[in-house]
Amino acid sequence: MINQLSRETMNQFGVTSLDAVSRLEQVIAMSQEWVDRLGTLRGNFEEFLAKTRSLVCGTCVGLGRSQFGVAKNRYDWVIVDEAARATPGELAIAIQSGRRVLLVGDHRQLPPLYPEPVVRKISIELNYSDRAVLTRSDFERAFESDYGKQVGATLRTQYRMAPPIGEMVSACFYPKPLEPGRGNPEPWFNQLPKRLSSIITWVDTSDAGGESYERAKHPGFDNPYEAREIIDTLRSICTAESFIKYLIDETSDEEKPIGVICMYANQERLLQRLLSEQDWATGYRHLIKIDTVDSYQGKENRIIIVATTRNNNQCIQGFLSSSERINVAISRAMDRLVIIGAARMWRERHQTSALGRVLNHIETHRDGNNFNLVQALAIEEGQK
Repeated sequence: MINQLSRETMNQFGVTSLDAVSRLEQVIAMSQEWVDRLGTLRGNFEEFLAKTRSLVCGTCVGLGRSQFGVAKNRYDWVIVDEAARATPGELAIAIQSGRRVLLVGDHRQLPPLYPEPVVRKISIELNYSDRAVLTRSDFERAFESDYGKQVGATLRTQYRMAPPIGEMVSACFYPKPLEPGRGNPEPWFNQLPKRLSSIITWVDTSDAGGESYERAKHPGFDNPYEAREIIDTLRSICTAESFIKYLIDETSDEEKPIGVICMYANQERLLQRLLSEQDWATGYRHLIKIDTVDSYQGKENRIIIVATTRNNNQCIQGFLSSSERINVAISRAMDRLVIIGAARMWRERHQTSALGRVLNHIETHRDGNNFNLVQALAIEEGQK
């Protein structure tokens, strides 16, 4: 049929160029496939597009849906972003259609998310107690394999974080230094209130004693004292008129320049409720994002406040021992990083854990300009 249409067209319009005829036959073939595909009961426009496009984008799981037919196709390249967060099954869905595969990710940040009952059951059935090995990503296995060492590459210039933040992240979480690809924050950040005058500040709630302890809220924890400190910090930012004017002018409508990262969902819910009750927040709510650390990878804000939540007599830090989670939390900050929590938890114990290393870095480099540690009670006294 294609040859017949070609001959009729050539005769009708006097076409003699073989190149033109070849291109015409390709158009006719595509048109026929379009008609055949959409003219049947199983006609699938998505599959047709996936088969005929040069670039197809989607999530690992989404592209595996049968209606797209991606698994039937062959692509020159399959590029998987955030590959270190993908489970083996998710990676397999994505890479099965590629002649070549490029995995992009950071295995020193959040690993794949497995339901705790599944991890527990596998651990018992395999009689294997090291859960870190069980939940290790295939990206990490591949990157650290002999083959990965030959063909893998590490990007060492970061463009998000102000140099002091990037320096701390590099020193605390990476074996080789990250290089800054940007400078210090704009001068108008100096118009922030005194408690935020340093690029990195740890607000220590230890001096408040038992009042600043966590509260068990199954299946997690919250911390009302810490939540009040965070709300007060947000208020001080949003009511600094000259600063907030600059911040709004420099922020697009889609951005939220201020982020609060919570280690526990219960703390996130408490903060959302408290913020909704604040009269001063009415005109600024669109500038503030409050979310859990597990939802924050890949995101960034000009100002980040990290809610550690845990504070107890036994110095039990729970999954704040996760180096990957702490890395994600503090590396979301572009211009200001504020960590709110009881420093004694990581001074008395856990000095070599993720937050212990962060606290030690801040105290070692404390200069009142780039790094600072302040007492929450001192801030409260200064406001009276």
